[in-house]
Amino acid sequence: AHVGYFTLLAAPLFKRVISIEPHPKNYEVLVKNTERFPNVTTINKAAWKHGGTVAMDLPENSTVMANVQDLGRLRKYMTQVPCGTLSTILGDTFPDFIKADAEGSEDTIFRACPEYLDRAKALIIEYHEMQLRRSSKVESGKEFIDLLAEHGFDKLIYSELRTPVDRDKLPPSNSMFLNLLGVK
Repeated sequence: AHVGYFTLLAAPLFKRVISIEPHPKNYEVLVKNTERFPNVTTINKAAWKHGGTVAMDLPENSTVMANVQDLGRLRKYMTQVPCGTLSTILGDTFPDFIKADAEGSEDTIFRACPEYLDRAKALIIEYHEMQLRRSSKVESGKEFIDLLAEHGFDKLIYSELRTPVDRDKLPPSNSMFLNLLGVK
């Protein structure tokens, strides 16, 4: 959820919005930014493949790019944060719409709880092959695109490029971050 930009856009449009943000500083701002919306629930955890805690790389002077991979920074930037699977965080709440930007951990998160993809009607997910390789340990971004297709999101577009996703011609691994839009 970061600091709630998308949450603020969604709050007037949806009956209920659940925003998950693991970064402690971002979470404080998220809570402040969304306090006037009674339909917004904020959760200070990392979505992950298991419950408990996970080591996150939280850069000292940045609130972006926090992730569960070790980017080779000094260990002082690694912080244990609470985590859980989508099923332990959301329970039997299945969102119709999913917005996910987990810095490459999306594949790991949704493989642990694919039923959330099955039940969703639409999604926006950030796609960056290099981050997926680092955080989710996939061989290529195609594995993640295939996962989405297996769960009904077989027609995706890149929002910034306004072009359909061709699973055989994905952007190079060093390309920009792109948002995938999908509707069943």
